[in-house]
Amino acid sequence: MCAATFYNYYKQHQEEGMYLVYVSAAGEPVKMSPEIEEVVAKYPDLFEEPTGVVDREVIHAIEIIPGSSIPKGRIYRMSPGELDELRRQLKELVEKGWIRPSVSPYGSPVLFVPKKKEGTLRMCIDYRGLNAITVKNREPLPRIDDLLDRVQGCRYFSKIDLKSGYHQTAIRPEDQHKTAFQTRYGLYEFVVMPFDLCNAPGTFQHTMNRIFHDYLDKFVIVYLDDILTFSKTVEEHVAHLDKVLSLLRQHKFKINGEKCELGRTRVLYLGHEISSEGLKPDNAKVASIRDWPRPQSVTEMRSFLGMTGYYRTFVKNYSQEGPKLRPVEYMSKKMPSQKLAKSTYEKELYAVFKALTHWRHYLLGRFFILRTDYQTLRWMRTQPVLSDALKRWIEVIEQYDFDPQYIKGEYNKVVDALSRRPDFSSALITEYNLTDDVTRSLVEAYREDQFMSEIIRRLEAKDKQTSAEFELVNGLLFLEKEGNKRLCVPDKESLRSLFLGECHDATDHFAYKKTAANLLQRFWWSTMLKDAKLYVETCQVCQRDKPRTQAPLGLIKPLPIPERPGESPFMDFMDTLVTSKSRMRQIFVIVDRFSKFARLVAMPETT
Repeated sequence: MCAATFYNYYKQHQEEGMYLVYVSAAGEPVKMSPEIEEVVAKYPDLFEEPTGVVDREVIHAIEIIPGSSIPKGRIYRMSPGELDELRRQLKELVEKGWIRPSVSPYGSPVLFVPKKKEGTLRMCIDYRGLNAITVKNREPLPRIDDLLDRVQGCRYFSKIDLKSGYHQTAIRPEDQHKTAFQTRYGLYEFVVMPFDLCNAPGTFQHTMNRIFHDYLDKFVIVYLDDILTFSKTVEEHVAHLDKVLSLLRQHKFKINGEKCELGRTRVLYLGHEISSEGLKPDNAKVASIRDWPRPQSVTEMRSFLGMTGYYRTFVKNYSQEGPKLRPVEYMSKKMPSQKLAKSTYEKELYAVFKALTHWRHYLLGRFFILRTDYQTLRWMRTQPVLSDALKRWIEVIEQYDFDPQYIKGEYNKVVDALSRRPDFSSALITEYNLTDDVTRSLVEAYREDQFMSEIIRRLEAKDKQTSAEFELVNGLLFLEKEGNKRLCVPDKESLRSLFLGECHDATDHFAYKKTAANLLQRFWWSTMLKDAKLYVETCQVCQRDKPRTQAPLGLIKPLPIPERPGESPFMDFMDTLVTSKSRMRQIFVIVDRFSKFARLVAMPETT
């Protein structure tokens, strides 16, 4: 389809989808060399489907923090299609011997995450409750840059991907009941290691390290279930590949033939293309950098430098091209759509999801601290009800071992400086732009305000001390302090309420201290803090929508019925709002509960 034809369809809203495709030259043929085929033919059993539980030296253990209570889950509602998929996957897992019916007191919920590329559903277990009380395993994952350094000078490569690698690792028998999960069709537990346990990556990496310990960095590197064999000659590579496959057979691991690339001279591994010519970044990532729009602001420039900094080793004199880059790396991502994340919580959680995905090679398998100024994220792992999008994000987040720590925005100055500047309040960011009516009201109110009228009189008399602090411009009085010019608002309730309303109602209904701080950037009067507090306390929106901070009231209990007059009187004060000639305004009301006899006593005040 030519561009003109597509444009016509686009104008008529007849397009069904739009994709950005990068076209590159085809690589080497998929067909393996005869030597490699001969080696692979010796191990047909490695390409079989994995089933059952294999007895190995390394098994997965789940140590519980002493004193922890057993987490309680719930059964999520599922659509008919999800229930059909649940039955199918449960049947498959039972037939393979990986799960079995359980009577465990544990019970994590099951959810489904769509796999967009395949268009299928992946069953996931929500182990957030179990992970929260699990003693964390500190088994480190290897650094990707260290792994890539080992392949220098090599010409032949074989990438091996294990088939359901985690499920090929057994769980310690006394810990199997802890993996129990609830379904519509009963309670089941794993006898092999599931994907969603927090210590699963560490256990699996430890298993791989023990298997290939004598050959690591010599001719094989391993990152979780991605195994790369590298050699300088075909003869060496045949021997090395034979040794790797032999070790996998010895330890009864199965591999995924569809994802393996054997005997290649060029292979894509951990986001880098490896060949005899050296390393280079993935073409798709290079294309995204090449097509990046020209930054139009400081924020966009920082985002661009952060992205390119990941590949700084491939750019000559990068430190001279980006001299102002200071942090280790920035990462930014535009929200795909408003429907994806409607609430602030969903947007903040999406940011965590994208950050962890972006820095997966640095963070997975290592403990780290996640600092955020959004306090609700501290409980991201305990939210009971999840949407489909949140399920997908939480499944990824649960793979990482981190401690979410709350940091107030006012202390998170580097990240949150712009959004926290009080002078950027939407109601005050522009100049005064006062209407003629408001200007006339201010000028007239100055005459009635004893303090400000005296200031104006001194300014007109050219008093130097007064002129150092105040200035009169077109009849309006301004206070100049620390290089900031503030409009003086006279003592007139209607005017002060007008400015308080613009600052409080037109923004986010902040508390009285922040309302006064925002107002003080442009206006001034002596009782501003007191008036702001009174205004916020009487704001109907705040009283109706904002939660109360005081302790809840106790239960209402009826008073006992009195048996005689005078036994149980009621007393209260009533304000008449009018002061009599004898200076009386309050009424002290006394009512006998038994006889209903009432007595009213006039009083000047209640204290």
